[in-house]
Amino acid sequence: MTQVRRSIDTLEFLASSRLAGWAAVGLLATAMLIGCQTVPGADIRALSEGHDGPTVVLLRGWTGEFSRGLDTLADELLARGVSARVYQFDQWTELAERLLAIHPQCLVLVGHSFGSDDAIRLSRRLGEESMAVRLLVTFDPVTPPAVPPNVAEAINYYQSNGVRDLLPWWRGVALSRRQGDLKLLANIDVRSRPDLLEPDTNHANIEKNAAIHRLVLARIVGLRGGGERR
Repeated sequence: MTQVRRSIDTLEFLASSRLAGWAAVGLLATAMLIGCQTVPGADIRALSEGHDGPTVVLLRGWTGEFSRGLDTLADELLARGVSARVYQFDQWTELAERLLAIHPQCLVLVGHSFGSDDAIRLSRRLGEESMAVRLLVTFDPVTPPAVPPNVAEAINYYQSNGVRDLLPWWRGVALSRRQGDLKLLANIDVRSRPDLLEPDTNHANIEKNAAIHRLVLARIVGLRGGGERR
C-alpha cells in the first residue's frame, strides 16, 4: 500500500535524524497505523471531460481523512457547474492513464499535503506525453518535486512553520520551477497574508480555509471565459 510505504520511509528518516526525537517517531507510527484505513477515492473510470469549462481533479493527502476540505471545494465547484472529482493521492498513476485517454482541453489539478506532491508527479507524467495542465493548485505540499514546464500556472497556499519545516511530514513548503522555466508560480505563505490566515491554521485544516476557497473558486471558474491570468 502506497501510504504505508511512504509512512515507513518517513519513519526511517526521522529515526536517523538528530532533528527529531523518538517522541516524533512514536507519534508518526501511531498515525501510520491510523493511516491504514483510507477514505475511498472516486471511480477513475467515470472521469470525463467537463462539457463547459475546466476538468478539475482533486487529490487528497495520505489517508484522506485530513483532506476533507477538498471534498467541500469539489462540491462548491459542482454547484457552479464545473466538473470536479476527488481522488486519493495514490491513485495518481491510474489517473494519468485515464487523463491521457480523455485528454481534457482545460485540466486543473488540486492537491493537499501528499496529494499536492503527487499532483505535481501527475503533471510531470502528463508532460511526458505533451499534455498541458492549465492550472495547478496546492495546499501545504510536503515533499514536492519541481513543477514541470507543461503546467501553465501554479498557485501554492502553504503555512511556514520555522524549524519544523525541516521534517518531511505535517508541514507546508514553497514550490519551485525547474531552472529556466518562466511560467507563472505563486507561493502564498498564509502567515504573510492576514486576510487568509484563520485562527489555529495547521496542516490538517489549511485546505478547509474558506477565504482560500473563494480565491480558488474564482480562479477556476474564471477559466471558462478564456482563462486570463490574474
